[in-house]
Amino acid sequence: MTNVDWSLRHWSLVITILAMALALHVIDARTDEDMLCALADLAGTDDEVVSVGPPPPACLSLPIRPMHRPFNSAFLCGRRMQDLADRARIIHAWSPVAARAVAGLTRCHCGVVVSVPSARQADELGLWGQEADAWPNNLLLTVPSDCARQLVLSCGLSERAVKVLPPPGRAVDHQQAVRARVRAELGLNDDHVLLAAPLPMEREAGQIEAAWVHAIVWHIHSHTRLVLPGLGPGEPHARHFAKTVPTADYVYLTGRSYTRREVLAAADIALFLAPTECGLGGLADAMAAGVPIVATRNPEYDSLLADGLDAVLVPPRVIRTMADGVLRVLDDGDFARGLAAAAARKARRLFDVSLARQALEDVYQAVAPAPQSVRI
Repeated sequence: MTNVDWSLRHWSLVITILAMALALHVIDARTDEDMLCALADLAGTDDEVVSVGPPPPACLSLPIRPMHRPFNSAFLCGRRMQDLADRARIIHAWSPVAARAVAGLTRCHCGVVVSVPSARQADELGLWGQEADAWPNNLLLTVPSDCARQLVLSCGLSERAVKVLPPPGRAVDHQQAVRARVRAELGLNDDHVLLAAPLPMEREAGQIEAAWVHAIVWHIHSHTRLVLPGLGPGEPHARHFAKTVPTADYVYLTGRSYTRREVLAAADIALFLAPTECGLGGLADAMAAGVPIVATRNPEYDSLLADGLDAVLVPPRVIRTMADGVLRVLDDGDFARGLAAAAARKARRLFDVSLARQALEDVYQAVAPAPQSVRI
């Protein structure tokens, strides 16, 4: 090949890349924390992020452009995004509300990806009436695990319509320094044991169970404390309930003062006590951070965790058994350290950020139209 031929091919490739418009990410004020964390970890540096109405209170490491939501209608907001959509090869909706905004576009010549944190939230999309043969080739739904995918497929969607996008699990940078700072700000010393319930602040997400469990454990280990981070529709209920337990003074509802990963850096045990599956982002972060885990049994956790090896699994809604699981970790330091180490190893195998990024690239490649190039 001559230098001229190589130069022509090189510049043709450059023009092809430049002709590939950026991904347009769509969120809203109530986008799940799992989805926001994944977006922050996986979005390209040149991608655009728009919010249907006001953006979520969580801080992202990406600039967000809020879009007016006429009459509180996500569908009408989508009409206002048309110019941005026309420049994109991929539109990625990270919530059911965002998906309704994308449905409001008058034309869509690009690939569309809709991501949800759990099969339960997928039900809010209203897709189950879609005939498999009529499912658009340029639309994909992603869920966080094979278990969630099987649940969604059982509702009638086609195999090609649903892909797995694992949550990117990682520990916060400078973990020990963050641990020391957060614990100091909470008034904790080295003798305190901090329990954390890092699930999204939704109803039925395990915060009430965590408060009950802490109340029981505290009567045996009075140096235990509980932190319930985050904001969401379940926060008022969790706050009201936390005030009624005898250990109310030792329960910290921190809102958005700390990120989930900062809370996990400060925690000694992570509690995932929701009666049903609520997504995997918090679990992936807890495993990556090397925090011992006590979790309720459900199909998703059972498919990922091994009881007594990398977590303690307990039946849902049985508060005393949940408390026994926490005490089992508290009373045996070697056991707790073994759980944490095994979970961290599994997180590197299942939830490494590079694996999630590759999965997202594969999803985009499956739905994106072929890039246009200019021949020279």
